[in-house]
Amino acid sequence: MKSFVVSMVLVVSILTFVVGTASAGFGVRVLAGIDYIRYSDFNDYVSNLNENVLPSWNVSDEMGKIHFVPEIGGEVLFSVIPMINFGVGAGMIMGKSNLNISVGDGGLDYEHKIRVYPVTGTIYVKPSIPFLFVKPYAFAGGGIYFSKLSFTERVTSGSNEDGYTSDLTKSGYGVHGGIGVEFAVAPKVSINVEARGRIASIKGFTGTATSLDGEEMDVYLANYKDSYGNPIYGPESVDEVHPEGALDLSGYGFMVALKIFL
Repeated sequence: MKSFVVSMVLVVSILTFVVGTASAGFGVRVLAGIDYIRYSDFNDYVSNLNENVLPSWNVSDEMGKIHFVPEIGGEVLFSVIPMINFGVGAGMIMGKSNLNISVGDGGLDYEHKIRVYPVTGTIYVKPSIPFLFVKPYAFAGGGIYFSKLSFTERVTSGSNEDGYTSDLTKSGYGVHGGIGVEFAVAPKVSINVEARGRIASIKGFTGTATSLDGEEMDVYLANYKDSYGNPIYGPESVDEVHPEGALDLSGYGFMVALKIFL
């Protein structure tokens, strides 16, 4: 608590010192990078499938985990104090995993996709270091993550086919923060390189599953173990009672941004 008070006193002192000479401004950033997300519920399901289930079917193929995912976005920046910028942004995080196998006279086609649309607010703090074209900064913020999970599964056995497609949606909140360096390439243009961390786990997904014959069913995202102890992750009928699954976006990432400040 004492260190927090001291830190707040220092922040207020700095702001008081610079506010008299501050000049307002605004700018934009476009950014792209790669994130590592935990997504434990799905990846635990995939690990068991690859290590136990598929070998028991004499299948050497493996399903890919969803860990490293691309992220793109844009941000509007506003500043009333040279050292501090406020940003409001939006973006998209994408991920996909699939499996296509043949077993005897049958086969399995499976695909899982995630699409997340974060809307965030961020505070950037950049120390004033004159005559230096490379400047460090730190940032922290929060946001809401509008998320969509898609599942497609088709199982064939001889001439018989069974399967479904399903879309589930849910929004949730998260926080983020990190550090970066800014490289000036022109008086109003710079390149940002940053490392960031995120905490965001979203539960409560609901949606609709449509069978191959067109029948629709209300579903939710479940995460449980079957009677053999195998993890199951995916859409289940709302008539079934199982623990809910989560889209865990917590992790870290590395981003590169083009910043134009007017």
